[in-house]
Amino acid sequence: MLRIFAVITVFFLSFSAFSQEKIQWLGIEKAFENQSKQPRFMFIDLYTDWCGWCKVMDRSTFVEDTVSKFFKNRYYNVKFNAESTDTFRIMGNQFKYVEEYRMNELALSLFNGQSASFPSFVVLGPGLEYLGIIQGYQKPDEFIGNLVMIEQRYIEMLEKKKLEEAEKSKK
Repeated sequence: MLRIFAVITVFFLSFSAFSQEKIQWLGIEKAFENQSKQPRFMFIDLYTDWCGWCKVMDRSTFVEDTVSKFFKNRYYNVKFNAESTDTFRIMGNQFKYVEEYRMNELALSLFNGQSASFPSFVVLGPGLEYLGIIQGYQKPDEFIGNLVMIEQRYIEMLEKKKLEEAEKSKK
């Protein structure tokens, strides 16, 4: 009887694992290539191999259905190892590893002058505008709430820009 229960439990657990939506992660160069063809928000997870909270995000927050559904068809999602020694070519720029900082130049630029801590999550707008950075471990609801606030600020910025342009055209 116990064996039958174990088989049924494994069957249902494996079925539910397959039914979960997962975040579609892209390489940084592929995300920028896709962005040039079909603009979307871009989400960049800046992590390091030694970061314990980065691994917790991978095991908890990023596997939640609410989080993966939030990202689906809305963002290009990138996991970027900030300590990568690879050279990346993006939009005519080359980003290399900088020994002095023990970090890739791309990660340094994405921190946008803020102190580097991990995990960090950078959000870029559809026009590649720097919209914000979220730092530290985030529970799913808190995480989505922070992303929504960043998106809302972006929408408000666009509305303000339209009003300013309308005012200029009246003059």
